[in-house]
Amino acid sequence: MSVSANPIRQARKERNWTLDDLAARLKISSGQMSRIERNGTTSLEHALTLSEALGLPVQTFRARDAVQ
Repeated sequence: MSVSANPIRQARKERNWTLDDLAARLKISSGQMSRIERNGTTSLEHALTLSEALGLPVQTFRARDAVQ
């Protein structure tokens, strides 16, 4: 799934969370979390978990050029 990294990074920073903090909440490695923010790709499962962890609708992270 293509995601927009900017809203993820912004929401994480607004909460004063490090990559490690968010990765721990998702139960993934900090390297994997870094790749999600950097590359803008993740599984639907991780996108849903991100949504829950950050308290934001999953649509917030959807890449603008994603196929509908």
